[in-house]
Amino acid sequence: MRAALRDYAIVRTSLIYDFTPANRQVGWMAVRIAQGAPVTLFTDEVRQPVWAHNLAGALLELAALTYTGVLHIAGPEPLTRWDYGRALLDAMGLLETARVEPVRAAEVAPDRPRDLTLDLTRARQALQTPLLTIAAARAAWQAGVGGGSVEIAG
Repeated sequence: MRAALRDYAIVRTSLIYDFTPANRQVGWMAVRIAQGAPVTLFTDEVRQPVWAHNLAGALLELAALTYTGVLHIAGPEPLTRWDYGRALLDAMGLLETARVEPVRAAEVAPDRPRDLTLDLTRARQALQTPLLTIAAARAAWQAGVGGGSVEIAG
């Protein structure tokens, strides 16, 4: 693709979340909780989840720029799926009723990569939009930023 185009921007991101059960990142856990089943989360896999509203703002800003190339846009805070999932459940008021169980990805999926962090240096240089931690995104959401939910397919 890069060879065929002169002016392009390719964005790589991480887990995209919103604070609603309609969002895939929360929904599967809410279903498990409603079924009385445990929610198992990896303690040894690291990602940089990004709030859908924050990502949308960064993408809109990027679209107005003349930036070309590959850009990583994700949350600034590397989190294990354990910490990430528990933070989402807490924000949704589901953590206290959930039976959250730790599991090591190395035992379940030994070929799966453990460190999926992205280098955000270029994004920080190119964009004015601050990339929010999950705590900052939660505070913004609770303050009414982001309006309704954003559903991400896939």
